[in-house]
Amino acid sequence: QEVVTVLFSDIKGFTYFSATASPIEVVETLNDYFWEMTHVVMEYNGYVDKFIGDGLMAIFRGDTKGHHPPRAVSAGLKMLDRLRKLNRERKRLGLWEIQIRIGIHTGDIVHDSDGVFGDGVNVASRIEGLSAPGGVMISGKVFDEIKNHPSLSAVSIGNVRLKNVEYRLQVFAISAEGISV
Repeated sequence: QEVVTVLFSDIKGFTYFSATASPIEVVETLNDYFWEMTHVVMEYNGYVDKFIGDGLMAIFRGDTKGHHPPRAVSAGLKMLDRLRKLNRERKRLGLWEIQIRIGIHTGDIVHDSDGVFGDGVNVASRIEGLSAPGGVMISGKVFDEIKNHPSLSAVSIGNVRLKNVEYRLQVFAISAEGISV
């Protein structure tokens, strides 16, 4: 068991897109998305633990490059920035534009032969579902770790009840230029 910061993202409208696009378009879109996002996560010294359909789960641990919550939030913001650039090219080519939602939480995880489990994973995945397309939502635990970082700011959306989470959780939306709140 260890405490990490988990970043979850998924593509808005992907189910509809995959039902209406050709299989080749679907695979190429996922490849573009996963390629770009994996590189961003690695830039911030995290790793992609798994791809789940159109979703991505990345893990950030503490290391010599700094504490993991600020790196995870910075990676989320960079993911959105990288997608804006990718979408300009996709639009020029007449391709479907990719919009994602991101949720980030710091919590316990456990590794076993089937993967990664725990509070960190469950809460991050539920917070991601609250995010607006093009937005980043974070838990109060993550906010406590970033609130003194001058380049990162967030606004409270209040205490929310998340599906299958026993307690109410304070959730914040990252506030930055070009980010949906």
